[in-house]
Amino acid sequence: MITASTSVVKTVAEYDRLNLDRKLMRKGFWFSSFGIAAGWGLATGTLWAGQVFAEKEVPPRASPPDIIVNTEVRSLPGQLDQVPMFNSNSPEWIKTEGILLSTFPPEGKAVPAAHLDYALKGSFTLFASHFIHTPPNLKTLYLGFLVHNPGKQAVILKIPAAASYLMNPEAPFAQQPPILENPEGKIFSGPGIRAVDQVLREQRQALFPPQLVIPPGQSRMLMNLPIPVKGLDKPINGRASFLRLQSSGPGLFGLLGPLC
Repeated sequence: MITASTSVVKTVAEYDRLNLDRKLMRKGFWFSSFGIAAGWGLATGTLWAGQVFAEKEVPPRASPPDIIVNTEVRSLPGQLDQVPMFNSNSPEWIKTEGILLSTFPPEGKAVPAAHLDYALKGSFTLFASHFIHTPPNLKTLYLGFLVHNPGKQAVILKIPAAASYLMNPEAPFAQQPPILENPEGKIFSGPGIRAVDQVLREQRQALFPPQLVIPPGQSRMLMNLPIPVKGLDKPINGRASFLRLQSSGPGLFGLLGPLC
């Protein structure tokens, strides 16, 4: 049987509590907010327990002061150029086959609203960054740039600079210091940064030819590169591509992916 009391009474329990307090104090124990008394009844073997609580007022915590720092916002020197960019990274994560971005005209297309109807000519850039997570059966999927010449004369598409990298193993994301010197382009974090860095250095990977000739009314694949996941610790991978291009005539572009 257990008997509990919230007040102090002069019983066997109080006697045992005093003995317990002395023992705890000798051992270095100290209770500042409450005391516990417990003891075994000498005659009946009954456990007696009592508690004495000391209420203590806690002052309200003061609110932290507001710190206002006046700052100045300055504009960067220079300005944006007028070079068009074909930019595809939304949705960044892709799971099904289809057209990610298209400048083709909408007429005769299954989803007309998906096509921008914008022919690219002269200098322009292409950028695409997409990732894949656990594709069916871990099969390798591909991202491709399709170029179409709608005119009646051949179009020469020059490729002065171009780069494309996989997240794994070519350009994994890694924490880097805020500022680093990078004279050789060997410091990067992620495939997008690495691809852009190479193009800014006027580099062209061997994956891309110096130029591509597109006959009238025909199409050519400018890029068709894999995003493999088989054999990786986690079935997640991605690819980022950045190309600087010059076209002798109007061309229509479409980014296809993922392709099986």
